[in-house]
Amino acid sequence: MAEGTHAAGQRGWLPMARHVPVAGAARTARSLTDAELARLLFSDRASCADSGLDTAAWFPPSGNADTARVQAAPAIALCNTCPLRSECLEFSMRYWYRGGEEGVWAGLVGSDRLTLRLRWLSGESPGELLADRTAAVRARRLIKDAIGIIRNGGDA
Repeated sequence: MAEGTHAAGQRGWLPMARHVPVAGAARTARSLTDAELARLLFSDRASCADSGLDTAAWFPPSGNADTARVQAAPAIALCNTCPLRSECLEFSMRYWYRGGEEGVWAGLVGSDRLTLRLRWLSGESPGELLADRTAAVRARRLIKDAIGIIRNGGDA
């Protein structure tokens, strides 16, 4: 992995996508500085802010992805309504080795985000990753439904 530069200008092993600002273009999660991301995520715009959920809901104890999703269901449901999911995923990816791999971020448990991490490191945006993840979840549900129909002899 090549050495990159943090948004704050510090040198380190945190790869960052190179961004060329375009006048009038909407800013993406990837183009925000660390400070801008933090301000957004720790503001009242984030659905998790003052949600009243117990802190434990954000940190499922199970290492098994399916069990962790069940344990974190209230947190994941809240995340899925949040307007800052892309920014949240970007933040967790940037700070992967400083807590970003733990808990629920952007409605995804750590093992879910780990599967997306290599694609993020190669430059895919959080929005693209979340959109693709949604399609994958839908496809898995369709496959499960199809298997259920086959097992039931064609009855839905």
